[in-house]
Amino acid sequence: MKKLAKFSAFMVAAMFAATTFTSCGNDDDPVEAGDLATTINFDALKAYAQPNGTILIEGSITANGKIKKFELQDLEGKTIVDLSDVQTKEKEKTADGKVKTFTMTVKSSEVPVQKMFLVAKVKDGETGKKSEMIGEDYHFICGAGAKSSEGSYVSLVDNKSYKSAEVKTMTNKVIDLVCLGDKTFQVPSAADYKYDCFGTSAVFNENGQSVDAAAKGTVITSTGCIATFSAKQAEGASYGENELEISGVVINSKGSLTIDVSKVTLHK
Repeated sequence: MKKLAKFSAFMVAAMFAATTFTSCGNDDDPVEAGDLATTINFDALKAYAQPNGTILIEGSITANGKIKKFELQDLEGKTIVDLSDVQTKEKEKTADGKVKTFTMTVKSSEVPVQKMFLVAKVKDGETGKKSEMIGEDYHFICGAGAKSSEGSYVSLVDNKSYKSAEVKTMTNKVIDLVCLGDKTFQVPSAADYKYDCFGTSAVFNENGQSVDAAAKGTVITSTGCIATFSAKQAEGASYGENELEISGVVINSKGSLTIDVSKVTLHK
């Protein structure tokens, strides 16, 4: 009986020790990436439209863990530019304890207009946070001058073209470009501004030079939009030589980045 009692006591002690060890191990487990992802904040980022038709990324991001990576990636996950730079840590005392906040001032970087993602990772996190896609494709048919049956007034916000009869009754400032008879695109002329739907904009050619009109280049608008544009002959039996397909990538002020156009001289 004494041997049985000693054995039982030994087993209870062993089980207690094993349980205690397991609990300590769980307390030290790293925070999962899913938990960290919800605390990474991109709100303090700035994107300035540049006179050469690119965007300049500045500002900072914050997280509740040490930030080990912050970059722009293309659609294939390849790095466009590494934005990581100086990082600071602050502690805030709360009722539940101390909260750590890490702030990274991003590396000022100029990037072309394209489809891309902001991607940040925190120490001990495998996935981190990925923004919604910045930039989107657009394409639609427009007319080159008065001889076309399609509209010559281009709206990148609405992703369509309008005819002259339509712009006379529109009030929202959505018209960014006018397609001319020589198949170039220009900012609205002074005469166009008798209608309420024309916004202010600036056009840049392929060399980044500010011009009145171009067949291919970049447009920046007062509505916080920057877009590439180029045109080709519209395909299809219903289209003539004065119908063009305009296409490119547009970045609007929504989601993770707001496009600041204050560094660009817009024409009106």
